[in-house]
Amino acid sequence: TIFLDASKSMDYGMPNKGALSKNLAAIFSYIALSSLDRVIVSTLSNKTQKRSQIFSGKQSFHKSFNAIENIQFGGETFITQAIKSAQTLGQGGGISIVISDLFSKDDYREGIDFLLYKKQEVIILNVLAPQEITPDLNGSIELVDSEDDKRLNIIANAAIMREYRKNVESFFNENREYFHRRDIHYIPIISDMSLEKIVFHKLFKEGVLR
Repeated sequence: TIFLDASKSMDYGMPNKGALSKNLAAIFSYIALSSLDRVIVSTLSNKTQKRSQIFSGKQSFHKSFNAIENIQFGGETFITQAIKSAQTLGQGGGISIVISDLFSKDDYREGIDFLLYKKQEVIILNVLAPQEITPDLNGSIELVDSEDDKRLNIIANAAIMREYRKNVESFFNENREYFHRRDIHYIPIISDMSLEKIVFHKLFKEGVLR
């Protein structure tokens, strides 16, 4: 199962992290179908997931690709509630690939634990845009949450930007620690990375692909 975060925050960045996420979902779909595995694409938006048909066999890749390409981004993210909203995972085990920025209104970790309870081998692709890692901000700025339109006025000075970078680093480190304890593959990805670098230098290096 490929869980693709389809919330509004994913439709952001230069290059766009939603577009890259779709490409990554298509790559995993192709690999799985070529290995004669079955594939389901589940889009996560708000508190629900929208589940595709079950794809099987190499000949169905174009159908899975079209399903992925037609995904529209919008709404908020409640990863745990969305994952739990439809009981589509059996008890026989499988592989769950979550592609998301992990900016969730609820605690996404409960949803990941749910996947482990369902005997899933979990792979996390944490996709962020370069502008989220090192934003080019200066002076008096109004920040707007892309999902719920909440606004925050700040003065972006050197001290604020240092604190922001510390928070970004803590975000990645806490994620790494959490997933490492659960023996989950965790792959941070920046949207300006090429697909070749992601596949051959990250996914192979981490043992996600062999």
